[in-house]
Amino acid sequence: MVAAVRKAGGKPIYTEQPNCGHASWPFAYGNVKLWDWMFAQVRGQPAVEPATQEAPATRPATGK
Repeated sequence: MVAAVRKAGGKPIYTEQPNCGHASWPFAYGNVKLWDWMFAQVRGQPAVEPATQEAPATRPATGK
């Protein structure tokens, strides 16, 4: 998928969270850079590129 997006001219940021299976969404949604990028997009305008090509490894707060 990443290769296909790049071939189409996109610049995806790929982050893999090992050993979390389908419970990966807290890692993605816990990354402030995702929200900054998402809310910078404007319909009908060219996509705003992410601030960095390096996505930090984040872990959601567990309250422990």
